[in-house]
Amino acid sequence: MLWIAVSPDGLELPLAVENTARELAIKMRTTKSNILSKKCRKENGEHCGYKAAVIKE
Repeated sequence: MLWIAVSPDGLELPLAVENTARELAIKMRTTKSNILSKKCRKENGEHCGYKAAVIKE
């Protein structure tokens, strides 16, 4: 499973790709719980500048 942060615009360009939510949180300078919350709520990322998602292999 890969965790990805993408831009909040229509292009959804990848900003970071990591193996775990914790690693993605470190790279995006936030907490693991914040990443998990964004993924579960499917937030649009307007306020923080990115959206979080999971890519299943």
